[in-house]
Amino acid sequence: MKVKEQSEASLLTDAVWRGSAPTATTPQLRAALALARRNHVEGRLASAYPDQLSHVAAEVRTARGLFARNLAQVTGLLGAADIPAVLVKGDLPDDCVRNDVDLVVEERHWDGTFTALAGWYVHSSTYWLERTTKALLFPPVGPALHLHTGISWFGVPVVPAEQLLDRASENGHGCLSPAPVDEL
Repeated sequence: MKVKEQSEASLLTDAVWRGSAPTATTPQLRAALALARRNHVEGRLASAYPDQLSHVAAEVRTARGLFARNLAQVTGLLGAADIPAVLVKGDLPDDCVRNDVDLVVEERHWDGTFTALAGWYVHSSTYWLERTTKALLFPPVGPALHLHTGISWFGVPVVPAEQLLDRASENGHGCLSPAPVDEL
């Protein structure tokens, strides 16, 4: 069977966003997968090509498990310290392998958060553009935790943490989810 020549962007668009999975060669899928990884949708591409990309689907399942485990560990530690946190990156990932946990805590709980999480992470750093509002905590395995004191872009506040927390609701993962009005 002759396979239609199509660019990796076209193949990815058809498979991931248009819901059709045109027949593709191994080189075409390899190129589309590289593009899918850059756009954090390799899980969706693997769903469209389950036979050819079963290894990618397995990677995504493993990443999802690590995300859930790290989220549960962090929210358990924060809950034990009575520190409320809002998960701002969404729900458990199914689309990609590389996913970090993004949580917002109030600035008044910033130091207590690090105390509560002491021993959970092996390395920490601050984001160079947002030194006072974001910290990165890296566990031995799995996705990192990105801690924020509010929703901001390069230091410009979008949603203050207090407002975000006041409108948030339980999500079943031991933390809060933003209200629909605060989801972007």
